[in-house]
Amino acid sequence: MDYDKEYFNTCMGYMSNNSTSARSFSQMLHRVRNLKDDNILIYIGDLYYSENTILYCPECLENNLLESYDTKSGLGNIQKYNKCEELNTKHYLLNDFVNIIERKGYEWEILKDKAKKVKNMIIQIELKVLIMRK
Repeated sequence: MDYDKEYFNTCMGYMSNNSTSARSFSQMLHRVRNLKDDNILIYIGDLYYSENTILYCPECLENNLLESYDTKSGLGNIQKYNKCEELNTKHYLLNDFVNIIERKGYEWEILKDKAKKVKNMIIQIELKVLIMRK
Protein backbone atom coordinates (compact mmCIF):
# COMPACT_ATOMS: atom_id res chain seq x y z
CA MET A 1 0.00 0.00 0.00
CA ASP A 2 1.18 3.53 -0.81
CA TYR A 3 -0.63 6.64 0.42
CA ASP A 4 0.46 9.93 -1.20
CA LYS A 5 -2.16 12.43 0.03
CA GLU A 6 -1.32 14.76 2.91
CA TYR A 7 -3.82 13.43 5.43
CA PHE A 8 -1.82 12.21 8.43
CA ASN A 9 -0.04 14.49 10.90
CA THR A 10 2.74 12.20 12.04
CA CYS A 11 4.08 8.67 11.86
CA MET A 12 4.73 6.52 14.93
CA GLY A 13 6.13 3.04 15.21
CA TYR A 14 6.67 0.36 17.84
CA MET A 15 9.85 -1.67 17.47
CA SER A 16 10.46 -4.85 19.43
CA ASN A 17 12.49 -8.03 19.24
CA ASN A 18 10.97 -11.07 17.55
CA SER A 19 8.64 -9.02 15.38
CA THR A 20 10.05 -8.14 11.95
CA SER A 21 13.30 -7.24 10.23
CA ALA A 22 14.70 -3.71 10.16
CA ARG A 23 14.16 -3.58 6.39
CA SER A 24 10.49 -4.55 6.68
CA PHE A 25 9.97 -2.10 9.55
CA SER A 26 11.48 0.71 7.48
CA GLN A 27 9.20 -0.16 4.55
CA MET A 28 6.13 -0.12 6.82
CA LEU A 29 7.02 3.32 8.20
CA HIS A 30 7.19 4.74 4.69
CA ARG A 31 3.77 3.58 3.45
CA VAL A 32 2.40 7.08 4.04
CA ARG A 33 4.58 9.45 2.04
CA ASN A 34 3.32 12.96 2.87
CA LEU A 35 3.10 13.77 6.57
CA LYS A 36 2.46 17.19 8.09
CA ASP A 37 5.25 16.60 10.65
CA ASP A 38 8.60 15.37 9.30
CA ASN A 39 9.53 13.64 12.57
CA ILE A 40 8.88 9.92 12.93
CA LEU A 41 8.65 8.70 16.53
CA ILE A 42 9.49 5.07 17.28
CA TYR A 43 9.11 3.39 20.66
CA ILE A 44 12.22 1.20 21.06
CA GLY A 45 11.80 0.02 24.67
CA ASP A 46 14.87 -1.86 25.83
CA LEU A 47 16.37 -2.57 22.40
CA TYR A 48 20.16 -2.47 22.48
CA TYR A 49 22.13 0.06 20.42
CA SER A 50 25.88 0.60 20.24
CA GLU A 51 27.95 2.68 17.84
CA ASN A 52 30.59 -0.07 17.99
CA THR A 53 28.38 -2.91 16.77
CA ILE A 54 29.54 -4.59 13.58
CA LEU A 55 26.57 -5.94 11.64
CA TYR A 56 26.59 -9.22 9.74
CA CYS A 57 27.21 -8.65 6.03
CA PRO A 58 26.52 -11.08 3.18
CA GLU A 59 30.21 -11.36 2.28
CA CYS A 60 31.15 -12.64 5.76
CA LEU A 61 28.60 -15.45 5.48
CA GLU A 62 29.83 -16.89 2.19
CA ASN A 63 32.37 -19.28 3.66
CA ASN A 64 31.24 -19.68 7.26
CA LEU A 65 27.52 -20.45 7.36
CA LEU A 66 26.49 -21.48 3.88
CA GLU A 67 29.01 -24.12 2.84
CA SER A 68 26.42 -26.24 1.03
CA TYR A 69 25.32 -23.43 -1.31
CA ASP A 70 26.96 -21.71 -4.23
CA THR A 71 26.60 -18.21 -2.79
CA LYS A 72 27.69 -16.40 -5.96
CA SER A 73 24.34 -16.68 -7.76
CA GLY A 74 20.82 -18.05 -7.68
CA LEU A 75 19.30 -19.53 -4.56
CA GLY A 76 22.59 -19.51 -2.66
CA ASN A 77 22.96 -15.77 -3.16
CA ILE A 78 19.38 -15.16 -1.96
CA GLN A 79 19.96 -17.43 1.04
CA LYS A 80 23.10 -15.48 1.92
CA TYR A 81 21.17 -12.19 2.12
CA ASN A 82 18.25 -13.79 3.97
CA LYS A 83 20.57 -15.36 6.56
CA CYS A 84 22.36 -12.05 7.04
CA GLU A 85 19.04 -10.26 7.64
CA GLU A 86 17.92 -13.02 10.02
CA LEU A 87 21.08 -12.75 12.14
CA ASN A 88 20.98 -8.93 12.29
CA THR A 89 17.27 -9.02 13.21
CA LYS A 90 17.90 -11.54 15.97
CA HIS A 91 20.94 -9.85 17.52
CA TYR A 92 21.14 -6.23 16.31
CA LEU A 93 17.66 -5.07 15.25
CA LEU A 94 18.05 -1.42 16.27
CA ASN A 95 21.58 -1.15 14.86
CA ASP A 96 20.41 -2.63 11.56
CA PHE A 97 17.48 -0.19 11.42
CA VAL A 98 19.75 2.80 12.14
CA ASN A 99 22.09 1.62 9.38
CA ILE A 100 19.16 1.55 6.91
CA ILE A 101 17.78 4.98 7.79
CA GLU A 102 21.23 6.60 7.70
CA ARG A 103 21.72 5.26 4.16
CA LYS A 104 18.35 6.84 3.26
CA GLY A 105 19.56 10.22 4.51
CA TYR A 106 17.75 10.43 7.85
CA GLU A 107 19.09 12.04 10.98
CA TRP A 108 18.12 10.38 14.25
CA GLU A 109 18.50 10.55 18.01
CA ILE A 110 17.40 8.48 20.97
CA LEU A 111 15.30 10.36 23.52
CA LYS A 112 15.11 9.03 27.08
CA ASP A 113 12.82 9.93 29.99
CA LYS A 114 11.49 13.18 28.58
CA ALA A 115 8.72 15.23 30.13
CA LYS A 116 6.02 16.36 27.72
CA LYS A 117 3.39 19.04 28.11
CA VAL A 118 -0.02 18.02 26.77
CA LYS A 119 -3.09 20.26 27.24
CA ASN A 120 -1.63 22.07 30.26
CA MET A 121 -0.57 18.83 31.94
CA ILE A 122 3.00 17.61 32.39
CA ILE A 123 3.30 13.92 31.65
CA GLN A 124 6.52 12.11 32.46
CA ILE A 125 7.35 9.70 29.68
CA GLU A 126 9.39 6.74 30.86
CA LEU A 127 10.02 5.51 27.35
CA LYS A 128 13.02 5.24 25.12
CA VAL A 129 12.11 6.69 21.74
CA LEU A 130 14.08 6.98 18.53
CA ILE A 131 13.18 10.07 16.53
CA MET A 132 14.17 10.29 12.89
CA ARG A 133 13.88 13.22 10.50
CA LYS A 134 14.75 13.78 6.86
